[in-house]
Amino acid sequence: MAMMMRAALFLLLLATASSCGRKEPPPHAATAGDVVSGAYAYGHNVNTLRPCGAAEVLWVEAPPQVLAHLEREYAVKATRAFEPVHLTARGRRESPPAEGPGAAYAGRFVMTELIAMRPLTPGECGDTR
Repeated sequence: MAMMMRAALFLLLLATASSCGRKEPPPHAATAGDVVSGAYAYGHNVNTLRPCGAAEVLWVEAPPQVLAHLEREYAVKATRAFEPVHLTARGRRESPPAEGPGAAYAGRFVMTELIAMRPLTPGECGDTR
C-alpha cells in the first residue's frame, strides 16, 4: 500500500513539474484575429475597409479606444472625408450588423488593433482614383 502511495505521489509531482514550463497563450490571443491590409475610408455614416485583393467592402467596428485611435490617425493621414487610406489592422471578420449603416455591407471587420495607416497609392489594393 505504501509503495502504491509513493508511486501515485511521484506521478502527481511529475505531472505538476512537467506542466510548469509550459506557457499558455493569453486568453485574448485566440480572438485577436488576423492581420488585414486594405483601403479604409471614414466619414459621415461611413467606416469601411476593402481588404486588398477582395471585391467586398466591410463595415468596421472597434472598441472605443481603438476607434478613437483610428479616427485620430485618419484625421492626420487623409486630406478629406471619405478619402481612402491604406490600413493595416488586426481583427476578425463577422456577419454584418443587423441594423444601422453597417447592415448594407457584405460583413463587418471587428478591429482589435490598428497597426499602421498611410496614404493609399493610386492603384494600390484596387484603388481606382
